[in-house]
Amino acid sequence: MGKRIQLVLQLQIRRRLEAGENPADIWRKYHGSVSKQTIYTMRINLDLWGELYKPATVILGRPRTLLPIQEQVSDDIRCGAAVELPS
Repeated sequence: MGKRIQLVLQLQIRRRLEAGENPADIWRKYHGSVSKQTIYTMRINLDLWGELYKPATVILGRPRTLLPIQEQVSDDIRCGAAVELPS
């Protein structure tokens, strides 16, 4: 995974993509700073998520320790409700 491009350049490319300019034309203007594939990827990300880069997909934090049914039973017990365990 490469580095992100400079913020000023990101804003310029974003404005041009939102205006509907052809990615190949944008690449010709900034060909020394960014690759053609990067501009096409940015266009796809802008269409899908509204941002030039994909959102983080790594889940932060530890995994759940109880299953949803176990949490429901625990909540029912705390509330004093009659608990029917699934068979």
